[in-house]
Amino acid sequence: MRNPAELERYLGELRTAAGVGARSLMVAAVARSLGAEVDADLDTFQHGESGVVCAVPEPPSFSPDEAFEAADLLGLVVQAITNVDDRHSGGMYFTPRAVADALVELAFKAYHLSNSGPLWAGVVMDPTCGGGAFLLAAARWMERKGATRGEAISALRGVDLDPVAAATCRTALGLWAGVDPSKVAVATGNGFEAATLFESSDRGNTPTVIVGNPPFQSQLGTHTARSATDSSDLKERFGTMVRPYVDTAALFLLDAIRQVRPGGVVGLVLPQSVLATNDVEPIRREISETAALVSLWMADEAGFDAAVRVCAPVLQVGAAQESVDRYGGAVPTFEQSVTPCEPSWQWSEYAADQMGVPRVAVKGHRVIAEEATATAGFRDEYYAMADAVCEASPGSTASPRLITSGLVEPLDTRWGIDEARFAKQKWMRPTLDENRLAANERVFRWYQARRVPKLLLATQTRVLEVVVDPEGILVPITPVISVEADPDRLWHLAAALTNPVTSIVAFRRTAGAALASNAIKVSASQVLALPLPASGDAWDRGADLAKSLALDLDKTSGSARKQHLNELGAVMCDAYNVAPDGPLQWWSDRLRFTAPESSLPDTARGAKSDAGT
Repeated sequence: MRNPAELERYLGELRTAAGVGARSLMVAAVARSLGAEVDADLDTFQHGESGVVCAVPEPPSFSPDEAFEAADLLGLVVQAITNVDDRHSGGMYFTPRAVADALVELAFKAYHLSNSGPLWAGVVMDPTCGGGAFLLAAARWMERKGATRGEAISALRGVDLDPVAAATCRTALGLWAGVDPSKVAVATGNGFEAATLFESSDRGNTPTVIVGNPPFQSQLGTHTARSATDSSDLKERFGTMVRPYVDTAALFLLDAIRQVRPGGVVGLVLPQSVLATNDVEPIRREISETAALVSLWMADEAGFDAAVRVCAPVLQVGAAQESVDRYGGAVPTFEQSVTPCEPSWQWSEYAADQMGVPRVAVKGHRVIAEEATATAGFRDEYYAMADAVCEASPGSTASPRLITSGLVEPLDTRWGIDEARFAKQKWMRPTLDENRLAANERVFRWYQARRVPKLLLATQTRVLEVVVDPEGILVPITPVISVEADPDRLWHLAAALTNPVTSIVAFRRTAGAALASNAIKVSASQVLALPLPASGDAWDRGADLAKSLALDLDKTSGSARKQHLNELGAVMCDAYNVAPDGPLQWWSDRLRFTAPESSLPDTARGAKSDAGT
């Protein structure tokens, strides 16, 4: 079964058969066809599963090679025949063999840098083992280093909440080692209680290394948000670490660090957001006090059919933070790229290094919070405005004007020129029916508070992009951030947010938080923590350039616009006392600007002028 198309065809047949069959019996049938001794549970789980058992298609001829072995097939089968909604709600995604092998290599390499003796004398655990991808990778690694298959299997511990997945893992490991699955230490249960689920042995059950791919459960998703019961249980275990938007995967990382023995290593696949989001900050701080980040893999594409980008930090408990080996690509390639760095709980800094983001020194600067406030709407504001949005007529000077992130460019807005997507519809001139909005008293007060002179800052963008609204007629749509200050300081603040230095600082502090790996996603509090330049002539010149760029139509399109933006960027580097060479080029390459002047209709120009931009 070397041909990927042949494998996918076979898995497709299994998906079709799964519609009328029991998962456990299907896995058992495939395992028997591969010559495996089947875990007894796979034959008994049928009583708890609905459906009529059907004939399971036989696998095509199977030829083991270095890229794939028979035992790997069983994990793929479990994923293929598990309902998509169940997989998504549980955050369950099968790890490709190449990724599991590479990350196990990273973790075991880190362990042996400071520990002697064979790894199989200890305990290697996966608290969310699924079909066994990581435990199979660990077993293969130990065999290559001299362990017998029996010794390798004796060192492994696996846990999964899904009893069919746990039984599949036992069967897969038994198939690989040629032993009865009942002799494989894989239990059904809560991964947070993994070490308590096994009988005591001479080696104990305290993990030497923990590897795996825990469930990704973003709390912003309807299908992955925790239940009240789950939240209560987790708060009992982790206390204040369970903030409202902490992904469950981050809690598995914290638990692993707390459970592994001193000198032990943890390497888990995680959503990249764990590296940077605010709600995970206390977890990163605690971990950084007890463990060193040894290496970091940043995947350059979405993986595991989850709609998120992934990373894998490898951490060693009790080690001092020194340098970080960085890896990129679909799979780590072990081409070492060492980054000397100061110890930091801000792992996004290491991710930014991997992405090639320049470094800038801004210590000792004042911050935007000293001159402004910032706020962003959330679900209540979004849904209230979705109920009140309407289309203004062509040529209208309508007020208010709803501004999405897609309508903001550096010191410009595309309202009335480009289509905006909001509330699952497209709009050219989105405005609000205030009478309808007033039905929600709290949101209406929030809306009225935004009708003041301000800046609007887009997020999920390649560089920080702001538009100035001196007249207070623009209204931000989530997640656009409203930055409000003395009207006399708006252009100075616009310059402070439209330059290489603050974009680099924002990127380095939040790398991994955005939907796209090369984008910046900042919260209102993170905007307020960005540095201000030193007061002086350079900042004043930057403010004048920003105002000229926004109000002079000859400077808002085509190559002239980029030329003037680069001039602004160079002046502001001077204001921050930062050498412009690397930062300015990085920023300039990422700038997005409007279409040529000839493509802008006169009515659109008038609209821009009316908007104060």
